[in-house]
Amino acid sequence: SFFMDLMDGSEKVQALFDLLSDLTIRFDEKQKALIGDALALPGHGFASSVKWSGLGMSDDNAIMIAPEQYTEMAVPYVEKICTPLGGPVFHSCGDWSGWIDAVLATKGSKWPMVPFRRKPTRERPTIWRPSSVLPIPV
Repeated sequence: SFFMDLMDGSEKVQALFDLLSDLTIRFDEKQKALIGDALALPGHGFASSVKWSGLGMSDDNAIMIAPEQYTEMAVPYVEKICTPLGGPVFHSCGDWSGWIDAVLATKGSKWPMVPFRRKPTRERPTIWRPSSVLPIPV
């Protein structure tokens, strides 16, 4: 039912995402207040530093919907949650190469954790290197 509602662009899904993003922002603000100057970003299993910014977003569900649906339904909430901490740092297990353009187009996007190789093209001659530990700046 959730994925059917998501495909329909349901207001119920948007209301749920609004609620979850508001709760996440409140949680992040509380953590930031409690940790203070020792806060290392982007956090959540990413290589982190008190000198960096961004919020780690592990979104293993991203590949369960089309990149266009991800852009339409998820990106606004990723931006809402991550902007206060400097933008999203994206991770998703598996091969999400079909979603990389949507991820990189996300406002404030820092660097994704990349577990795949992207084939070089004339427009993008760089080969993305696999990384399960360190992020690769884009």
